[in-house]
Amino acid sequence: MRANMKCKLFFRFFSLTAFYLFTSVLFPQESQTGSIKGRIIGSDDKKVLPYASVMVVGTNNGTATDLDGIFFLRNVLEGKQQLKVSYVGYKTKVQEITIQPNKTVELTVSLDPMTIESEVIVVTGQAQGQHNAINQQIQTNTIKNVVSPERLQENPDANAAEALGRLPGISLERSGGEGTGVVIRGLESKYSSVMLNGVELPSTDANDRSTGVSGLSQYVLQTVEVYKALTADMEANSVAGAINLKLAEAPDSLNYSIIIQGGYNNLNNYFGNYKIQGDISDRFFNGSLGAKLSVNAERVNRSRETMSAGYAVESNLYGGLQYEPVLLSSTTLHKINNIKEKQAATLVLDWKFNPTSKIFWYNFFSRSGGDYTDVSKTYNPLGKTVTYNINQDNSANDLLFSSSIRGEHSFDLFDVDYGIAFSQSHGYSPDNRMWIFTLSPGGYDDKYANNTTRMLQPEQIVALSNDNSDITTLQKIHLDDIGYSTNDLIQKNLTSYFDVKYPFNFGDMISGYIKGGAKYRQVSRNRNYLSAIQYVSTSPQFSFLASKEFDWATLPTGSYISAQHLVDYNVSDFLDGSYNFGWYPRIDLLNNLFNWWNNLSNYYYGLGTDAIIAAFGQYNKIGFTADYLASSINNQDIDEKYYATYLITEVKAGDVIMFLPGVRYEKVTDDLSGYYVKQTPITYAGGMPLTKVNAKHSDEYLLPMIHLRVKPTDWMHIHTSYTKALGRPDYNALAPNTYVNNGMGSFVYSSGNPNLKPELWTNIDLQFAVYGNYVGMFSINGFYKEAKDKIWQRTYSRIKGDQVIPGFSESTSVSVSEWLNHQYTVYIRGAEFEWQTSFWYLPEPLNYFSLNVNYTFLKSETKYPTTRLYTTYEVDDRGRYIPTLHRVDSVATDNMINQPEDIVNISLGFNYRGLNAWLSFQYNGSMLTGWGNQRELIPYKDKFYRWDLQLTQQLPFEGLEAILNLANISDYVEKSKQKGDPRPTYIESYGWTVDVGLRYRL
Repeated sequence: MRANMKCKLFFRFFSLTAFYLFTSVLFPQESQTGSIKGRIIGSDDKKVLPYASVMVVGTNNGTATDLDGIFFLRNVLEGKQQLKVSYVGYKTKVQEITIQPNKTVELTVSLDPMTIESEVIVVTGQAQGQHNAINQQIQTNTIKNVVSPERLQENPDANAAEALGRLPGISLERSGGEGTGVVIRGLESKYSSVMLNGVELPSTDANDRSTGVSGLSQYVLQTVEVYKALTADMEANSVAGAINLKLAEAPDSLNYSIIIQGGYNNLNNYFGNYKIQGDISDRFFNGSLGAKLSVNAERVNRSRETMSAGYAVESNLYGGLQYEPVLLSSTTLHKINNIKEKQAATLVLDWKFNPTSKIFWYNFFSRSGGDYTDVSKTYNPLGKTVTYNINQDNSANDLLFSSSIRGEHSFDLFDVDYGIAFSQSHGYSPDNRMWIFTLSPGGYDDKYANNTTRMLQPEQIVALSNDNSDITTLQKIHLDDIGYSTNDLIQKNLTSYFDVKYPFNFGDMISGYIKGGAKYRQVSRNRNYLSAIQYVSTSPQFSFLASKEFDWATLPTGSYISAQHLVDYNVSDFLDGSYNFGWYPRIDLLNNLFNWWNNLSNYYYGLGTDAIIAAFGQYNKIGFTADYLASSINNQDIDEKYYATYLITEVKAGDVIMFLPGVRYEKVTDDLSGYYVKQTPITYAGGMPLTKVNAKHSDEYLLPMIHLRVKPTDWMHIHTSYTKALGRPDYNALAPNTYVNNGMGSFVYSSGNPNLKPELWTNIDLQFAVYGNYVGMFSINGFYKEAKDKIWQRTYSRIKGDQVIPGFSESTSVSVSEWLNHQYTVYIRGAEFEWQTSFWYLPEPLNYFSLNVNYTFLKSETKYPTTRLYTTYEVDDRGRYIPTLHRVDSVATDNMINQPEDIVNISLGFNYRGLNAWLSFQYNGSMLTGWGNQRELIPYKDKFYRWDLQLTQQLPFEGLEAILNLANISDYVEKSKQKGDPRPTYIESYGWTVDVGLRYRL
């Protein structure tokens, strides 16, 4: 009721304001004012200066130039006026102009670079890019960070994510050393929205709402913005921040470039990395039509070696007063060969009616895929087994497409911004194969099957095993299972929006604007996942028939296919020699086996049930048996509609105070489809027994967004904001999927929750910034975040006395997993310190250096509901011990997951006579990576750091440059541990890479 009243009041306020804007446009007041339209450039190189400050002296009428250096000022009083233009790195200029009523003055203003003792200072390309980023941050009405076009183009990173990873408060999620997801202020990537020219891109993740940006080449970008504090004209589903990737438009004349680059990965001694990038752009019809086409293709080796260890606590010696002994359960080595291939293309068309009226058509497409093989070995001394798991997926493809039309028009009295966009992400993997072999018995000698062995280091556990490539050992290693999985995820977004902004002035000292708008988005998301397996160890027919088909498929133990003839080569120097991985299998032979079995199964399915039973004895001994749990809980069918409208006003008092209050209304409705799956002992060759379930979800919120900036001097400002944001539920959490196993093995109940509420976040930011030609920009950003209705997945054991779950009896113990909003508040506090500067004022050679350094401190606090089971025994009247299971529910306080306590980024640049170099350092402090009911086993990731070097050198041939990029020079190995034991739980090594190439541009 209260939310509806707020919404009604908001709509009345919005309608009155819209009526005011409408009548103001139709019936304008007689005014003795004119307008100024112009462009700001540097006098040294004639390049445009984006985000320069333009102000009419003695008034509060001012603005900033856009990315093309263009500005438009309305309501300038008639007569002679002084126009003041300033830009960090250049001298401030005051130019006199004459304004006529209802006329527009057009001009170009050239700014001179700074001088020392009358000597003109040459502004390096690095310094110019830094100045562009600084000026953009100064002129914004919120808090944001910027990656300049010069940094993106002159010294490019591996992808757009890597470029973002050097900004304050940002760390990266990595895969094989490559940045794939962007983590802002320690919040997972799903808490950030990713936009392409202001339009949100669809999710690329199978479970949550996050969008990966690793497939986007930084060469096609004009700039990258990261908004840390939202305004009312931005979507609220951006708790951590909003990332806006801007595609580059066509410059004023013909331009083209090509990059050809080769690379090397030291982990696999691989020389096959390459990158090819080309673009061409020009303007036609006297500059009105612009066209820019970019294409790129690359291949990169992202292989890695990992070790993961599982631990257990099996005692209660200290009653919770101190940590219990931790025993190692298993150690797993992964040898992952991952060759990634990417292709992308962009086409940007724009039509300029005049400098302040434009329409754009942005198009982007990317595809990534490659070859992926993961061979793992799991060592279990207590079970005396070694398990070999081989996974191969050479069929996976991730496609991302976006096409949008956007119009920007400035009229005499108001500005209009509108657009429509379609975007689609499609990830599919139709043929992910799996084989499992086992060395059991005989994986370990009997003398090692004890808890004393389980206190050893993981590398000692591996060394004690009997895993080797001797023939007698290989004959004991037998094929247990063969299987596959398929995955198809597609999401389509259709978005439209309309914004109108009405500037106003009250006298010379009060100015601002009123802005309102609306947005509608329709999301269609569908995921189909299926995993299935054939238990070869229980199907003697499989092994017998395979031995007749393949000479290598020997049966030395009588009924099992062995690994005797499967050895391809041996891997000894694993994780820098800490482990001996041993023999590596022949993947080609395993694929032949899979193809044969698949074809044979299809043949018998065509013959019918009687033929299958006659040949194999049972129907489930042919084909593959579906994994009900994994298949059912991953399927999704979601149609989502998003409605939003907002009202915002900016009021400036002189050049000292900027006040920006606003309010945003958002409503989301979801039509959800999922499946109810009940585990049965029957195998269905044609699929799984599913019952479709439909559900609905809706929510609406009215969200205030307030900003205040005080600028007491030309070189300093203080900015504070209070905003509300939403963390919407993950798609897999909302989907009404339910899995029930009440008749086979352990009882299990797992479900989604269509009734989840979004997390409601309150954000308070405070920024202090000083800037100038000498200092560059130094800023301190403090922030506080608070969340209610935090979403979490509760996992517990339902015991006798709890509420009965449908399908289970009152006395049944059930392993339960369900999504809930918990009642505990989450807190995040932190501060970002950043200094961006160039030393142009120092003597040679120091004047050729630039520096970007930032440090972020984070501290979070959240409650983790935990559960503990214990058993008591009572003696009955017959002397028997009767067990009773009990559960204790409690909460524990700790940091949020995946949030480092410290983030450091340092980039030192050098630019001299065509040499452009950046040496970069990144550091992330330790972070919590998971949570569990056993406090000793709570995992955390150790600190991480890396060094990168990027070089470009102009060559004697005009337009030709040499490129050298070194990544992860320090060859840092990532490690994770747990709270109750110093032994590692995870180690990952992906080596260092070097790329060498040529770039030609004109």
